[in-house]
Amino acid sequence: MRTHNLCSSSIVLFILMILLTHAPALAQSAGTLTWNGSRSSSWDYKWNWTPNAIPTANHAVVIPDKATTTFYPIIPASAICYSISISSGGRLHAQSRGKLVLAGTGIIWSSDENSTINLVDSEIVFGVDGNEQVCAISGYPTFFNLTVGSSTNCAIKSNSHIKIQGDFILKSSSIFNASSETNTIEFIGYGQSIPTPNGGSSGYYSLRISGSGAMFPLGVTRCVNLEVGLEGDVIVPAGTGLTVTGS
Repeated sequence: MRTHNLCSSSIVLFILMILLTHAPALAQSAGTLTWNGSRSSSWDYKWNWTPNAIPTANHAVVIPDKATTTFYPIIPASAICYSISISSGGRLHAQSRGKLVLAGTGIIWSSDENSTINLVDSEIVFGVDGNEQVCAISGYPTFFNLTVGSSTNCAIKSNSHIKIQGDFILKSSSIFNASSETNTIEFIGYGQSIPTPNGGSSGYYSLRISGSGAMFPLGVTRCVNLEVGLEGDVIVPAGTGLTVTGS
């Protein structure tokens, strides 16, 4: 009887050791879901993804060339994933007032120059509020509304060109670095308020204004390059102290 108890205890201890050994890896892993678009454009339909699952905060999402799929994905009213990568030829749309939260770290948005992104009247959020993520944007996206979540540290990677048509919001305790690497941020909408990046040198590397009625922020102190397009205009409040070190 005593031997039986010892064997049972040993088995339980062995199982616990296995679970504890593998628990950190499971918690830290981010599985990959690739869009196959075989059934519809619904983001929330598991059969449109390979393997078959609806994206969660632990899934890295890949959007391949549209030529390899039947339907392209449409971001719904509320969606979340770890990161998103849009390949050359890939296509991503959003429904009116759609919202996608990117919950990962590292480069959590990557889009090829030859991808098609139509996010009109939608919002992309970098970071889950309060999670203290360190993340980055890479590629050539055109966002409508772009938000950096509270306590999120977000940077723009080298050779990226980001266009923003709607609101660009930096939430409390967020950090946005647009000046440490060579990149361009372009405001293409009407009456936009340009936020002050508070990472790096409190400025933009290359700032382009091709929309109209943009309000220049008081806090921006440095731009390597500043360009106002032929159709664009900008309102600069009194007291703005800006140094342009390039062209």
